[in-house]
Amino acid sequence: MENDIKKYQEFNNLRKNMFGNVELPEVSERFWEFVKKVNWRVAGEHKYDYIIQVISPYFTVKEFEQFSNEYDLLYKLAYGMLKEAWLKEPGLGVSDDGYSDLLSTIIGYGKDFYYSILEAHLEGDHTTIKEMADNSDYKENFGYIFQILSNQAHMNKWVKGKK
Repeated sequence: MENDIKKYQEFNNLRKNMFGNVELPEVSERFWEFVKKVNWRVAGEHKYDYIIQVISPYFTVKEFEQFSNEYDLLYKLAYGMLKEAWLKEPGLGVSDDGYSDLLSTIIGYGKDFYYSILEAHLEGDHTTIKEMADNSDYKENFGYIFQILSNQAHMNKWVKGKK
């Protein structure tokens, strides 16, 4: 419990350093439930129809919109924190698109995995993220899930599935 509090405080301090005094939403447990339900290790191979089928019975469109904002917050934090590890020699050996996919995969693999990568970074350890990059152990961008919000045909399927 004490270690969790310390990690949260470090996360909050980093967030404040990166974004100043801008009020940012906290990342909800509901977001992490969503991530777990999506199961990106498996769902990363599927398309929107599969994802809508998996998540629409459990989450509202309004929640999904909030999850998009929470994803953006987590992505920006990871991007800023890990940028030096990506660019500094020997670096992570991925393109800018690969870096984006890598960060998104870290979020998509869940709360414990995400925070373990950030915690390892704070300790100067980039072993796991480097191995993921070296082995191409990441999937196309988890954040693309949120494009469902801008596609009316997908949104109609979501709403239809709720009735």
